[in-house]
Amino acid sequence: KREQLEEERKQREEEMKLKAEENEKALEESERAAKQEIAALSQIAGQLNFKLLEPAITGESVDLDNLFAFLSDVQTGRNHIIDEIGEKMDELVTGLDIETGQQRNNIIDEKREQLEEERKQREEEMKLKAEENEKALEESERAAKQEIAALSQIAGQLNFKLLEPAITGESVDLDNLFAFLSDVQTGRNHIIDEIGEKMDELVTGLDIETGQQRNNIIDE
Repeated sequence: KREQLEEERKQREEEMKLKAEENEKALEESERAAKQEIAALSQIAGQLNFKLLEPAITGESVDLDNLFAFLSDVQTGRNHIIDEIGEKMDELVTGLDIETGQQRNNIIDEKREQLEEERKQREEEMKLKAEENEKALEESERAAKQEIAALSQIAGQLNFKLLEPAITGESVDLDNLFAFLSDVQTGRNHIIDEIGEKMDELVTGLDIETGQQRNNIIDE
């Protein structure tokens, strides 16, 4: 009986030893497979990270077709990992769409507000400019009316001084006439110059006419 029990004990120990060796081999195999899986996943993560970062570097949009084609080409046996990556990618794409949409809307709103502000500013400047032009036009019209009135008065006085000698039979008093012109209010120098030129022409004409009359009298 004792020998039988001893034999059974040795058999159990041998079985336990074999079981431990099998477990140790399975653990080593599992660790080796886990390391390979981690290395493969690290490589996939690096490639995936590059594909996500490349558009940000180049300024282009994310090529989702190319990205999902890459995920489809990942070796089989990692379906659950691919599913998780796919879910994360869906969340990422949704988040990017929302964020991009918000940024686009913010940019559009800012641009619209800027354009509206510029439009209002231009309208205000045009309004002020129109008011200034209107005031300048009114001032110019008022000054023109005053100038016309003053010139009409001067013309009347000048006409009287030219006609008076013809009425009285006296000769034109040029000294008195030029003294009158000198007394015309300042600020009309160009008008006085024009009147002076006309007066020079008039005096020249009178001298010629007087000379001809004198010659005619002598001839008679």
